[in-house]
Amino acid sequence: MLFVDVSEDQEVRDNSVVWNEVRAIAVFEEDLRQALTTVTRLWERDTASDLERLTSAQNPKPTALVLNALVESLSSRRLTGQLTADEVKDIIRAFAAQLGILSTERTRHAR
Repeated sequence: MLFVDVSEDQEVRDNSVVWNEVRAIAVFEEDLRQALTTVTRLWERDTASDLERLTSAQNPKPTALVLNALVESLSSRRLTGQLTADEVKDIIRAFAAQLGILSTERTRHAR
């Protein structure tokens, strides 16, 4: 679920670049903020739904928000060459395992 947005695929990379640019521009362009908020909340809703379906999370909304923010931040570092896609996946996998929402074994095959 979280690894879809972390790929060396050119289309995924291009979408990530655009997402980061829109988020940065929204700091200065108030008109973009509402649309950005709407899309972000939909992404969080989808992630929370996945967490509910795949884990025993009692209140998945805060966890979904943190996981999506983590993916965004790490994706930015990947785009600037600070991390590889595999490093990002390893970090997400380790964080999710610490939260007890994904087992290391289940996520090991998500490359």
